[in-house]
Amino acid sequence: MLSTHTAILWLIYLLSVCTNGNEIIPCNNKDSAKTPMMKLKLTLLCGYDKYLRPVLHDSNKTEVGFMLAPRIIEFDDMHNTMYLKAWLSMNWNDVHLSWDKLQHDDIGSIMLDTSMIWVPDLSIYNSRQEVNLDQEVGPVMIMSSGNVYALLSPEMTGHCVPNWANWPYDIHKCNITLGSKRYLGSTLNFKFHFDEKGLFMHFLLPDNEWEIIDTSSSRNESRVGPDNDTDTEFMVTLDYQFTLRRHASVYVASYLIPGVVMMILSLGLLWIPSDKVERTAILCTLMIIQPLYLQYLAYKIPSNGDTTPYLVCYYRDCLCLTGMLIVETLVTRSMASWTSDPPYLQSIFRFIAGNRVLQYFLISDIDPKNAAKLMEAGNDEGSSLVTTDQTQQWKLLIDIVNRSMFYLLVPVYLLLSLSLLPLNISVSIN
Repeated sequence: MLSTHTAILWLIYLLSVCTNGNEIIPCNNKDSAKTPMMKLKLTLLCGYDKYLRPVLHDSNKTEVGFMLAPRIIEFDDMHNTMYLKAWLSMNWNDVHLSWDKLQHDDIGSIMLDTSMIWVPDLSIYNSRQEVNLDQEVGPVMIMSSGNVYALLSPEMTGHCVPNWANWPYDIHKCNITLGSKRYLGSTLNFKFHFDEKGLFMHFLLPDNEWEIIDTSSSRNESRVGPDNDTDTEFMVTLDYQFTLRRHASVYVASYLIPGVVMMILSLGLLWIPSDKVERTAILCTLMIIQPLYLQYLAYKIPSNGDTTPYLVCYYRDCLCLTGMLIVETLVTRSMASWTSDPPYLQSIFRFIAGNRVLQYFLISDIDPKNAAKLMEAGNDEGSSLVTTDQTQQWKLLIDIVNRSMFYLLVPVYLLLSLSLLPLNISVSIN
């Protein structure tokens, strides 16, 4: 049985054999060149093998610098994919493509097509489709020192980790990982140039739906063998991370503000008598609108994440509270026609009348005649709330229940708003 280390090395070797060839560009007659530039081109390509790494000794490492300049960034929230169109700059040194300017009419640079020279093997590791970026390189500039500068304009896709909890202020992190499938880190070393991040964001065009709030990049080395093996090879990858946030102004007007209005409306209904038709009509309307909002949110928000959006939880809990208010309204409406005189009714009145705090919150807005009777019942424990119409006592109790429900639901709705309504969280760009 081959070890993991050996198996991976053999795989890389087979890939190299399958993709490499022994084609060598033939030497043409340099004397037939009509210009010094043509003569320099023939001189450089004479005997050049574009399939061999451009080093004098195979143990030498090729250093390749990268700089990514995004131009267009789009996010496909249904497939967790980021689309990136960018300029990608690469530079490396090719010892076989250097010359003495004094011997070639003081020419300091030359443009060659990448089909003629060696180009670093570059691929996207986490793309949904197989993409080899080195096949998209066009003409490159070569300096007399052998430094090669290439500029690509690839269309890349990266993987995103969705987080819908704070929708519509949702923030997603997307990654694009670049590396070589043919060379290990001991032979081909990727690094950043231009700055420590290898990113240049000044060419980025604004997007109507998404904005970039943070960027980062890192160079990573991954071992391909046992950690305790001193000869273990490693692979070098460059990881670019983009943090995107949705432009949420339209969604705030469509979903957040109506949710707050429904909450205020539900609390205001408790100040309408239970026997009023308007209260029942508005509650039934809320009972229809809130499920419709939930259904539309389920259609609008992708379900491919592992978090439930706070806004969905908010409408869900508000729907449950609306259902409870409907039950409370139906029960209190039926109580208005009761004529019985249970003993616990007088006990409730005496308890409320004997407590000044409860008097202030529960009966300060009740009909003065009923409130006076309630106060009289509290001042004389032996007396009772005398009335010829027993239904008035139940109506008085209904008003007290409605006030109690209001003061109970105010902190409940406040807690729901503070914990479940999404917030606009700002993240500064490093």
